[in-house]
Amino acid sequence: MRKIIGILSLLLVISFTSNAQQNNKRGERKAELSPEQMATLQIKKMDLQLDLNDSQEKAIYKLIENQTAEREKAREKFSSKREKGEKLTSDERFKQQNERLDKQLEHKAALKKILSQEQFSKWEDNTKNKIKSRKKRIAKTKNSGENRQGFKTENQQKRPYKNKS
Repeated sequence: MRKIIGILSLLLVISFTSNAQQNNKRGERKAELSPEQMATLQIKKMDLQLDLNDSQEKAIYKLIENQTAEREKAREKFSSKREKGEKLTSDERFKQQNERLDKQLEHKAALKKILSQEQFSKWEDNTKNKIKSRKKRIAKTKNSGENRQGFKTENQQKRPYKNKS
């Protein structure tokens, strides 16, 4: 009887540790893709949705490749500031957001030139749906007090249970 209890407790410990290791892997970032790889994947997704022809694919590929390269440069700049412990001032934050919105407008105008009217309207609808679902997902994680991986945030863990009656 003691052996059975010992074996069961050992199995439980092993299963908990292996499960904890799997949960830690979820928090790790996905493998980094090059701008060319990201552009290729995005073009294939757009081709499935919009039925692009070859000239449209080539033009959009160049557009997306440039966009992803710029995004990577901005991400590296931001991460280097974060590592140094520097925070953006309100003016820097405004400038950054303004530049991002200007780039989005340029991207939209370039796509409008490349795509047909029907394809462009379909692309806009898909983009709006993605934004709505992203906002819902963000609101859901904020309300539940969990981060993207499903773990409780530090603030949520520190707060005592409150009865909502």
